[in-house]
Amino acid sequence: MAEENHKKANESPDEGRGIVEPRGEAYEVTFKKSTGELVIKDPKSGHSMTLRGKVDETIEEEDQEVKQLTPEELRTALQRLDALGLTWTADNVPAVKPKETGTDSPFFAEEFEKLREDYPSLPSELSVIIGHVLTGHEIPPNIVGSEDDLEKKSAIVREMLITPRYRSEFFFKHAIKVPYLIDIDWEVVLKLSERNVRDIPGVSYALLSLIFREPSPTRNNRQTTTVAVDEYLVDRLLSIMSDVKDYLVRARQINDCLPERLEPEPTNNATNDQNQSA
Repeated sequence: MAEENHKKANESPDEGRGIVEPRGEAYEVTFKKSTGELVIKDPKSGHSMTLRGKVDETIEEEDQEVKQLTPEELRTALQRLDALGLTWTADNVPAVKPKETGTDSPFFAEEFEKLREDYPSLPSELSVIIGHVLTGHEIPPNIVGSEDDLEKKSAIVREMLITPRYRSEFFFKHAIKVPYLIDIDWEVVLKLSERNVRDIPGVSYALLSLIFREPSPTRNNRQTTTVAVDEYLVDRLLSIMSDVKDYLVRARQINDCLPERLEPEPTNNATNDQNQSA
């Protein structure tokens, strides 16, 4: 092994052609395809070293063990997460988040780690089931089980996850065509000096880093723009955002009065059948 390490430390550009030259001495490197062995030989002394490779199939075997959840397992998993005070985001692949902001304690519970081990396919299955329930998109066969399993799982998701708030978050994240604001980082600055200014400016302002997200999940979709505001601009922005909040509440109330799903217009055949019946 010392000889091997010494070889690696002195590799030459000829390595790709099977020649390694430590300290000016040439070693012959031969790869035996039939046995998967790498033989390194010193032509002067005749001594050789054989390196044997081994394929680790552990990860591949673990992937094969990931199975689809049964409807009963799906219900149990959602119930156990709910009991921990956790719920799901409406992202492309749902992620777990606390029901109450400002606490991450459920993530450190042993029960949460046990859930992740028991149901490794839960987020990916939820992703396609939620998309099916909210948009009506067809799911290829055997993605989440049989057609009967899909109906049962869809009913469980409607009952336990799809609230009006979740539906609104889902379509906000997936149906809009412009970037949306997800966070604001900030810092307050007190300027004590300025080029070409003799006196202390003594101005305070805040730097707001506005963090946006592109609606497309296929690329690095986070963007940041930094702007400055002073105390008076903050008061103005608060007033504007208060008005925005009021109109958003009004829009939600109007939306609550609309039917959950618009009924499709009858086809010409259906209309003719009704006329014939009359």
